[in-house]
Amino acid sequence: MGPPLAQKPGVRGRGSRGGAQSGVNAHIRAKRAASAPEVIKRKIDEGIDPEELPPRGFIRLGRMNTRIMTGQEDLSEWDLEELRRGQRRDKGGYWRGRAPSVVPKALHDEAIKRTFEDAQRIMREGLVPAVTYLASIIEDDTVEAKDRLKAVQMILDRTLGKPLERVEVTGEASPWQDAIVAAVVPIVEVTEVPSPSMEEIEQ
Repeated sequence: MGPPLAQKPGVRGRGSRGGAQSGVNAHIRAKRAASAPEVIKRKIDEGIDPEELPPRGFIRLGRMNTRIMTGQEDLSEWDLEELRRGQRRDKGGYWRGRAPSVVPKALHDEAIKRTFEDAQRIMREGLVPAVTYLASIIEDDTVEAKDRLKAVQMILDRTLGKPLERVEVTGEASPWQDAIVAAVVPIVEVTEVPSPSMEEIEQ
């Protein structure tokens, strides 16, 4: 019987634990590839019943999304266009690679908040020109009287506020009011009765 075959350092045989682990990793990679959102969407487009597809999808998070989800990235340093795209520009100001298919909730919330703040800023900047334009309509003698009065009303409503409308309700009670009144039950006061003594019980 000859000497045993030499094995290269760091290389394990097929029946070793490393080979089994490699097979498990390959199975996990194949399962994740089959559960990718774009793969699931393509199968649905092909007419496959969604009930036959994997119940969960696997998405690989990039380094930046991982930093956002763990609170390591300061989103206040992102501009609005970067927030809407879900991606930061490079040092030269260019986009590199494609935009992510999913974004963390924190990034989405920051984009919504910044969008409303930007809209409010634009409205504040347009306030003075809008009032100036309405004033020019009021002072223009060539404009019809009804349009000038409309401009006056718009300015008054937005400076003094619209007058309160008074509503008077008269007549018989509505059915729902009668139902509420009928459901009210008076509370009956219960007088506490003292417990009998031992002598009274024995008698």
